[in-house]
Amino acid sequence: KSRNLAKHLSFGEEVKLIDRYKVIANNCNLSEKKKNDLYNLELELEEKLSYAKPIGKELFDFCVKNNKRIIIISDTFFPKAFVEKLLLKSGYSNWENIFLSSEFGALKDSGNLFKIVIQHINIATNAILHIGDNKHSDIKQAKLHQLNSIYISSKQHFFSKYSRASYPLSKIRDPLAKVLFSGLISSKLTSQYLPEKNSYLYGSIENFGYCVLGPIFFSFARWIIEKAILDKVDTVYFLSRDGSIVKKCYDILSMDYKDAPKSKYIYASRRSIRVA
Repeated sequence: KSRNLAKHLSFGEEVKLIDRYKVIANNCNLSEKKKNDLYNLELELEEKLSYAKPIGKELFDFCVKNNKRIIIISDTFFPKAFVEKLLLKSGYSNWENIFLSSEFGALKDSGNLFKIVIQHINIATNAILHIGDNKHSDIKQAKLHQLNSIYISSKQHFFSKYSRASYPLSKIRDPLAKVLFSGLISSKLTSQYLPEKNSYLYGSIENFGYCVLGPIFFSFARWIIEKAILDKVDTVYFLSRDGSIVKKCYDILSMDYKDAPKSKYIYASRRSIRVA
């Protein structure tokens, strides 16, 4: 939305992030200081939350090891200095050049950024291999400009299309929990190279714990805490074996609740409580 509002400030085909904040500040009557504070906060959070995608980093390191010329191309509203900072922070170095839509006012999406790259690097197009996760910008447009290309699934595409783990998450009623679980689980599954085939867990016990049992125990433990607080319970007792993992989750989560009842673990046989 901010891009559309700031189109009159566009730099060619791109609208820089700072210009988007100028429009937001104008529409919301924000001072120059608040505008800059918000802009810097976005940069700060982006840097804090960004990390290298393992498969991408593996390919990058392979190219470095084999003395390939590495050119970074991106459609982004971030300034070049900040993009370089993100790359270095994530362990990337030894690239030859960076071409950004925010620097050249041209997009990969339109194909115009590829034209600029081809003009600058002075190499035959059939000797260039472009790698990306957007089927239109990175694959279709690259091929239209006679570049070789390899498609790597984006996190969102892979998770929604190939991972059945996304289905049960769609049933979570708490919107915040749904967003958090989806983000964490999709990051977990796409942090490794996985074949593009429908699967819940790809045969991994660790994925089973993280993607299935984790949300179940988290949700159950949180419900116990909030129900116990509501009912003014003094102590929550967890019965042996079945309650062990739930108690561990409860103890971790309860640290974030001011009035969470204390917990205790007691021994009990299933037979003794079966009727109850």
